Amino acid sequence: METALGWLGEIFRYIGAFIPRPFLITTIEGGVKWKWGKHPVVLHPGFHIYWPIASKVTIISSARQGLVFRPLALITNDLKTVIVGVTLVFEIDDVFTALTATDNVHSTISEIGQTAIPSVVLGRNLHDLMESVAGDTPDKCQVNHELTERTAAVLKDFGIKVVFCWINNFSTSYTIRLIDEGNLFAASQS
Repeated sequence: METALGWLGEIFRYIGAFIPRPFLITTIEGGVKWKWGKHPVVLHPGFHIYWPIASKVTIISSARQGLVFRPLALITNDLKTVIVGVTLVFEIDDVFTALTATDNVHSTISEIGQTAIPSVVLGRNLHDLMESVAGDTPDKCQVNHELTERTAAVLKDFGIKVVFCWINNFSTSYTIRLIDEGNLFAASQS
């Protein structure tokens, strides 16, 4: 029955494109409207109307949000392997740039934001990094401050304001060799 009357739904959808549609943007949102597909206009909080046949509207939350990056396996400057996970708290400061410079804002934040992590880890040795991650030491604040600065620097061109970035997951890794000089199951720290 659905396929028999599917054409009727298509007709109503086509006719509906000619009817203007109202929508509301709240104070924790922002948006962009593309007129005729090429003239982007910023939409601020309030009541708006758009015409579906001539414009496209994208709305995104601009309030404080958090994103947990998947852990990365990195090598310290003393050639030890560590696994580092990071939490990023951010706000979308410039909705226009965020929506017009990227296809998917959250994917961009995840991909570009993670590029700042290796530079912080690679500049330290394992002992210093472990001391800075464990406990409330001034160096821990320094590592998190440096992470915040680096992620803010790489994300500002995409309209993202980084509030804070910190290490939420840290571990060292071990290399397990199944056969090493005749010994079975030899383990060593990487």
